[in-house]
Amino acid sequence: MIELKVSEDAGFPLQALEYWCKVEALRRQGYFSDLFDQVADAPALVYLVAPALRFHKNFWRLCTFVDSKVPLYGIGINSDWHRGLKIYFFKRAN
Repeated sequence: MIELKVSEDAGFPLQALEYWCKVEALRRQGYFSDLFDQVADAPALVYLVAPALRFHKNFWRLCTFVDSKVPLYGIGINSDWHRGLKIYFFKRAN
């Protein structure tokens, strides 16, 4: 899963967690079973993408409260990403 924000949002990690829970429930019910030859039958990875200087000041701290079974990754990109993408950092958030 990829969640993109273009401005600071304190709820960013929790919103992504909510989506992950919904996707994980569907996966466990076999909703994606016809796609298992194309995707792994495993919990989704969560990529939280925002301009590098637009992560909320509490982003990293909030991510530490999310269970490590939910793989959260923070990806910082350039603020003018629509002109060409540059990745400044990619790291595990929890």
